[in-house]
Amino acid sequence: MRERISILTEDQALAQALSAPLTDTGFEVQVLSTAPKYWQRARTFMSSLLIVDLDTLGREALAQCRHLRALSTARIMVVARASHEEQMLQAFRAGVDDYMHKPVKTAEMVARAEALLRRRRDGGGFRVARIPVCRDVLLDTDSRTLYVRGQRTKLTPIEYNLLHCLVKSHGQVVTRSALLDQVWGDDSPPSVGSLNLYIYYLRRKIEHDPRRPQYILTKWGVGYYLVSDEAGSAADCYPLPA
Repeated sequence: MRERISILTEDQALAQALSAPLTDTGFEVQVLSTAPKYWQRARTFMSSLLIVDLDTLGREALAQCRHLRALSTARIMVVARASHEEQMLQAFRAGVDDYMHKPVKTAEMVARAEALLRRRRDGGGFRVARIPVCRDVLLDTDSRTLYVRGQRTKLTPIEYNLLHCLVKSHGQVVTRSALLDQVWGDDSPPSVGSLNLYIYYLRRKIEHDPRRPQYILTKWGVGYYLVSDEAGSAADCYPLPA
């Protein structure tokens, strides 16, 4: 399976200049907007490396880098016009792993990307600890805890397993039978009524109005699926928990 790289930029010429040599090297490459509302796609793409155009992140570029660092365990390489040492030091303090000045030398960029990913492989797996669920909601797979609009929210084991199944299949309908099998297993699986009840429990914790859900939706007669609010991401409005 090819390793995946996401390029976050609004500069199409830069995107093409970076993506072509990476693709030729054998990576799977995706170009994304630097607007935070599109970062959910980076999660579903499960990239091993994010290459971020610092110049198109806006005034709060370093804060956005910190948000990216909190959302993903992927390596982060930034490219920027500025060459002064202080900005580079601030970027590293914000959590980036590498910093390249423009104009980017593509052969050097590919070599750096390969080195970052090699160190990532040597340092362990590709687990993502905090996964964006929907707007202002994060699932921490280490502590099995939910963060809703900046507040820590406990999950029961069944609630965690159920939400994790929906997150893994983000945007795709998971049938009721598949959820019963994956969440409860073969040990006396409950009725569909119990599943529906736990879906309601999750909606009470995530949705603004669980009677009119926006994120955990029903495919009548089939099952449930999770969608994101394109108006924002988990990093948009609330400070991420430490």
